[in-house]
Amino acid sequence: MAESENIVAETAEKIFADLADAQTINNDKKGSWKAPLWQALTEAGLPLSWVPEDCDGSGASLAEGFSVLSAAGRFAIAVPLAETMLAGWLQRCWRDGCCRSQK
Repeated sequence: MAESENIVAETAEKIFADLADAQTINNDKKGSWKAPLWQALTEAGLPLSWVPEDCDGSGASLAEGFSVLSAAGRFAIAVPLAETMLAGWLQRCWRDGCCRSQK
């Protein structure tokens, strides 16, 4: 794993450990832990990991993004992180033309 992947993964894991540990989630039946978690993820730029920096994203590599998703999976996070990251990647792909059919 590259150093930048480590930093991205470590950032995600720290956020998850601080704001979405099992005890916090299990003791909060209303799900009020989700808003502070999403805010922290957003401030770290993780939901827009695969969006280029020139489009106000983080510009992370696919490997870096998957390290974030791997960390989210280990914590069993119930927020739309993967969906948001994928939407950003698809938007970038569409903008760059790699998703459009070649006719």
